[in-house]
Amino acid sequence: MKHACWFLLCLLLAAPAVRGQSCACPQSLTRLSELLKRNYAGYADKLTPRTAAAHQQLFEQLQAQAARATGEAACVAVLKKYLRFWADDHLYLTGAAAAPGAAPPAVYPLDKPRAQAYFEANQTRLHPVEGFWTIDDAYQLAIVRRPTKPRNTFVGVVMEAKNPAWKPGMVKLTLRPAGGGYYDLRYTAGDFSTDSTQAVLQANVLDVFRVGQLQKTYPTAPPPSAAVRYVSPFPQSAVEFRFPDDSTAVLMLQSFDVANKTLVDSLLTHHQAALRARPNWIIDVRHNAGGGTSTYAGLLPYLATGPIVRSGSRYRLSPDNVRNYEGLLALPLPPPVKAFFARMVAQGKAQPDTWAEEPGDTLRFATVQPNPRRVAILANRQTFSSAEILLLDARQSRKVTLFGENSGGVVDYGDGTRHALSCDGLEVSIPVRRSNYLDSVRYDGAGIAPDVRIPATERDWQGFVRRYCHNMPGARPRAPKR
Repeated sequence: MKHACWFLLCLLLAAPAVRGQSCACPQSLTRLSELLKRNYAGYADKLTPRTAAAHQQLFEQLQAQAARATGEAACVAVLKKYLRFWADDHLYLTGAAAAPGAAPPAVYPLDKPRAQAYFEANQTRLHPVEGFWTIDDAYQLAIVRRPTKPRNTFVGVVMEAKNPAWKPGMVKLTLRPAGGGYYDLRYTAGDFSTDSTQAVLQANVLDVFRVGQLQKTYPTAPPPSAAVRYVSPFPQSAVEFRFPDDSTAVLMLQSFDVANKTLVDSLLTHHQAALRARPNWIIDVRHNAGGGTSTYAGLLPYLATGPIVRSGSRYRLSPDNVRNYEGLLALPLPPPVKAFFARMVAQGKAQPDTWAEEPGDTLRFATVQPNPRRVAILANRQTFSSAEILLLDARQSRKVTLFGENSGGVVDYGDGTRHALSCDGLEVSIPVRRSNYLDSVRYDGAGIAPDVRIPATERDWQGFVRRYCHNMPGARPRAPKR
């Protein structure tokens, strides 16, 4: 894992060796199958005597569908069905043709005069979320209770929109109270893509995670006291540090993209005194899709209570992969990374279709930091890739307890190289790295289980942790090494 962040970044820059000239679906399916066989690090693990018959049956069915497919969208659907067999979210299609087309939203029978009449006639019975709302002055919505099942569901209907694709009557969002002041919400963006998210209602503000704050314009609630300052429970940027009290630090890390490493390191330096003064930390990596392990490296000295053991990886040296590695040598890479690729190229040319070993290592730290004494790490089903590697690293510390639900399970294979298919602009990213821990344990699909599972009915996960840790006696036994 030592080079994981640079490796991932650089491989994504690798140009494919072949470019498609037209969308020929049968040829694309055949090429996809051949590319996986030659290059995928998980091929032998997943195509076994036990799964071979199911694979062959699926492939024959998809060959027939590919022959009937007309247009890029139909072909992409066939190729995605084939990729699902491999159950690896690091194995995916990319390019304009891979983007799913979104259908226009549903239409609800409500216009502005009817909404106004409804609000005026039911003033004393309106739910606090009902009324007219604006989204950044780009949309005006009417949120009303939907009379049909499921019960207690509200719908946000467009009254006006600056986006010409959105017409009055289109449904922008649906929401239901979820307890504790939270709402479960389904939101449709300007391009008609949808997202399941959460929201909090605070007076005349509906604070929606990953969307922003909606402002209520009618009927408005009395403003809160000037002494009450609303603090959103949702992160406002990819990396955010908060200090809600003298004993707690909350590190909200939405992305480990290598571009965020400088920001994480600078915040650790800037807030060093505050971090070292607080015994309780919450590290929130929910919805963190990964990036590079170096992005969080500065956290590890605070977390460790002993050595952190990493098992290492193997890289598949197929001729296709070696050509991609060789192309990277012309880039301005750090010397250790360039030396790593040069070694793989040399081995791959001398011994084609072998594996390059990146041995595991052990991180050792001179001292155990007195603070934090207790660290809670929050993870959910949208915690992926290098964010899951953080879980594997951190749980080796007696300070750390994992909270939440199983992580996304996209960690066993990684570092994708891109290959063109027989559709213009359509490529497949194929993982070339296999984690050595796979000889004893697997996480893909299942994810990494928490030490403390947060109930499905709980929406305020940070609040749950703070209540739980209030009665937490101290460090827990060290988790087994991987």
